[in-house]
Amino acid sequence: MHRAPKNRAVTAALILSLAPLPALAKGACRDSDLAGSYTLSAETSGTQGTFWTTCALEIGADGRVAAGTACVQRDQAGTEAAATVNGGAIALARSCKVTGSLVIAGFESVVVKARMSRDKRRVEGQAANPHDGSSVIFTAARL
Repeated sequence: MHRAPKNRAVTAALILSLAPLPALAKGACRDSDLAGSYTLSAETSGTQGTFWTTCALEIGADGRVAAGTACVQRDQAGTEAAATVNGGAIALARSCKVTGSLVIAGFESVVVKARMSRDKRRVEGQAANPHDGSSVIFTAARL
């Protein structure tokens, strides 16, 4: 009878020690996972129609998006125009949820819902422009 409490204590300790493992199996994220070079592909739909944007992004270890990288925007008619990333700030939670905002050609997009992939190679999600209500669907692929 004296063994039962000890066995329960050992079992409880083992269960508690394994509790963090599901988070690791799901690909828990760290701030450093976000830093790097990406290609951003986005489709924006709003009152001005639909257009597509492709940009080079540089995200620093502090989550800041470097200003000055180049973008190409294409409208429904296929007309292309050059644009520039003006900056932004992105944050990555341990759950791999991504928050923040990005400014391209003077227009801010605020992340509504986004996640980093398990392999830490992509960020996919939805953003919105708080000024005109346009919706943005995006993928940022690590280079």
